[in-house]
Amino acid sequence: MMYKKTGTTTLIIFVLFGSIFSQVIDYQNCIYDKNVKSVKLHLKGLPLSQPIVDYKSNGQLLLSFDDLSEYEVEYFYTIYHCTADWEKSDIDPLIYLKNYNEGEIDDYFFSGATEIPYAHYRLTLPNEEVAWSISGNYVIVVYYYDGSEKVPVLSRRFMVNENTVGISADFRYPNDASTYRTHQEMAIEVNTLNQRLRAPETQLRLYVYQNGRWDESVTDQRYDRYIGNVYRYDYPGKYSFMAYKEFRPYNNRYINSPAGDIMSLERDEEGYYAVRYPDEPRLYEPYLTYIDLNGQYIIQNKEEPIRQRELIEYSTRRQADTLIPDQTITQEYYIQDSLCLRCEYVNSLFTLKVREKLDGNVYLFGAFSGWRLDPQFQMDYDPYTKAYFAEVLLKQGYYDFYYAVERDDGEIDTYTLEGSWHETENEYLILVYNKHPFNQYHRLIGAKVVNSNQ
Repeated sequence: MMYKKTGTTTLIIFVLFGSIFSQVIDYQNCIYDKNVKSVKLHLKGLPLSQPIVDYKSNGQLLLSFDDLSEYEVEYFYTIYHCTADWEKSDIDPLIYLKNYNEGEIDDYFFSGATEIPYAHYRLTLPNEEVAWSISGNYVIVVYYYDGSEKVPVLSRRFMVNENTVGISADFRYPNDASTYRTHQEMAIEVNTLNQRLRAPETQLRLYVYQNGRWDESVTDQRYDRYIGNVYRYDYPGKYSFMAYKEFRPYNNRYINSPAGDIMSLERDEEGYYAVRYPDEPRLYEPYLTYIDLNGQYIIQNKEEPIRQRELIEYSTRRQADTLIPDQTITQEYYIQDSLCLRCEYVNSLFTLKVREKLDGNVYLFGAFSGWRLDPQFQMDYDPYTKAYFAEVLLKQGYYDFYYAVERDDGEIDTYTLEGSWHETENEYLILVYNKHPFNQYHRLIGAKVVNSNQ
């Protein structure tokens, strides 16, 4: 059965902004509560899109996540403005927020007859409670109240774009012969159109990210040359990225008839258990091209869903001194189809065979981990089988991932276990900021996603 919370939304006015968090907030894609799963933030209607919305458009972002707690939780949220380098901006919330600085997430549903029950929460931004007044980088933080303290459960980055400049990019072979077969290099052009910049050498700054990865980036770049209103970022070797290889897939959309990459799938009274075929490092393997999601994931149950259901309403009517029962049968579309509330959570075992233990911890890495080395996706090494293992709880869907190694300096190394080939298809997010020193904040004046195979 499907349930939905009723009642009015609680609006918390700015006087409550002084409430403090119970722990330090990390302005990245973080999950602070182990019961929170399947966090996604994207343009509404485009589940694989980057979390970027135009400032003057009617577009909305959709945040969704599941709570596997055994009790009902009232979640609240607020958003923070950040600099181009994702540090908290030193400006008052009254400057970057409209209406209220906090809202309650009152749109949620319970799962439908799943082995592991959960509540599915949804929030669109902007809305009547919280909206932004300026462009730039933002972080949304979701939390609940423990007395007067805010307890965070997740944070996600997104961007609001003024879209006032033109952006184009051309891919070319690297000048460095040693990276010819492993890297992708681009030349980028920014056209400021009719804007007059007083100090473009200090104002215009370019940031480039690969496949949504915050670690794989070239940031805070000044233009190399310009002609009129066209600024070129094309110094040889500066905008060069290791191409890596196509992401590994994991498909658990079928639980009655498992897909090809699942070796076995069992069910007991506690849930589903899937064992994925063992993997091996791909550093020295030849390049293989196939369509992937560039590290993203989608939630989906591909088995035949229930399209509609019968609702039976009982009533009685009096005839003389006798009560006669009546029943009315109506058909209703099953709302769980569109919200994926019939998707099961599957305990999934990943195995990576290696010749010897690596110098550094090994993780599953992708959009589902927030593009971070999340402890819940860390793998354990077994010296007897010479393999790394990780059992993680993943909702039914299609996932892209890499195996990543954590270096001593905290760097995310996906080359050692995956390799790199220049023909790999990748997406690059190009962001242009106006960082004039007289401004109180960093304006995002342009954003574009380009593909290496364009």
